[in-house]
Amino acid sequence: MVRRRPTRRQSFAQVVDQLDPAQPGADQSAPIPNLALQPEFTDRSGVTWIRRGGLITEKRLRKLLHDPSVRVLHDHLGETTEVPADGRETFCQSARELSRQSPYSQFTCSEFKSEGRHLLVVHEDC
Repeated sequence: MVRRRPTRRQSFAQVVDQLDPAQPGADQSAPIPNLALQPEFTDRSGVTWIRRGGLITEKRLRKLLHDPSVRVLHDHLGETTEVPADGRETFCQSARELSRQSPYSQFTCSEFKSEGRHLLVVHEDC
């Protein structure tokens, strides 16, 4: 009995081209934006925040972290979490420890303003 070779199958590139972006897992390779580098963004409450300058200095970072009127957001893997005023020291220690332990872990910080309010965004890359 002679085995016939099946007809030519699709190449990997052809299969990828046919993927439906609505399927689960189809967008897993999409880059995760760094919120701290955005010139402006709108939060879940509809408030538009505009970045003030570029990346902030260590001195400015300490000042913003110690000011309870400044909101602090931790941006990691596309998820943002608010850091409460009483948890900021623990957050800073954790960030320093992560930076020391892993050469791949780094933090980017920017200050944003909206209608006289301040927001500190700390983006974690890993």
